[in-house]
Amino acid sequence: MALVRAILNSDVGLSWLLIEKDIEINKPDKNGQRPLEAALSFLMQEGLVVTLLKNKNTRIYGYGIDCRTMLGIAIMNGMVKAAKILIKRGADLKMVFKDDKQHIYYSALEYAKKHDQIKIIYFIKQALKHKRTLYKQSKLTPIIQGKYDTKLVKAIYEKDIPEINTLIKSKSNLYTPAISGKSPIELMVERKLYGPINSFLSII
Repeated sequence: MALVRAILNSDVGLSWLLIEKDIEINKPDKNGQRPLEAALSFLMQEGLVVTLLKNKNTRIYGYGIDCRTMLGIAIMNGMVKAAKILIKRGADLKMVFKDDKQHIYYSALEYAKKHDQIKIIYFIKQALKHKRTLYKQSKLTPIIQGKYDTKLVKAIYEKDIPEINTLIKSKSNLYTPAISGKSPIELMVERKLYGPINSFLSII
C-alpha cells in the first residue's frame, strides 16, 4: 500500500520513485483503491498519472470504488493526456460508469459529453471510427477476416514475443483479424502481452 499512501499524501517524490522501481504498481489499499485510481481521483500532477499509464504493468481495466472505470475518472477530472493513453491502450469505451443500484450507466462518449470534455470527445470519436472501420473490413472482406491466420496472429497465439515485435516493426498485417474475427491488438490484450502492445501503439 506504500504507493497508494504516497499518492494520497501528495508525496510526489516517493510516488515517482516507487513507480520507477515498479513497486506495488497495482497493489490496492484497504479500501480496494489501486494506485492509478488514487492518482486519477485525487488530481495529482497529470505527469505522474501519465507515468503510471506508460508502465506496461499498470492495470487499466475494471471499476474503481466509485463505479467508474479508470477512463471514466480521467474524463470526469478532465485529464486529457491520461484519457488519450487509456484509449490507446484499449480502455473500454462502451461503459465507463456503472451504478446497478440506481440503474445509471454511461458510455465513454456520453460521459465525456456530460462533463463537456471537448478534447476527450474527439479522441473517443476517433477511436470509435477506427473500430468501425476494422469491423467493416472483417465483415465485407472475407479474405481479410481469414481463411487462414496471419503470421502475426499465429505468433500472438504462440506468445512468441520476438517474432511479434519483428512483425509489428515491419507493419505486417497489423489490422488483419484472426479467423475468430478478433484483431491482433485484441488478442494481445487478452494474453496480456504488454511489451508488444506498447510497440504496436507506438507506431500507429
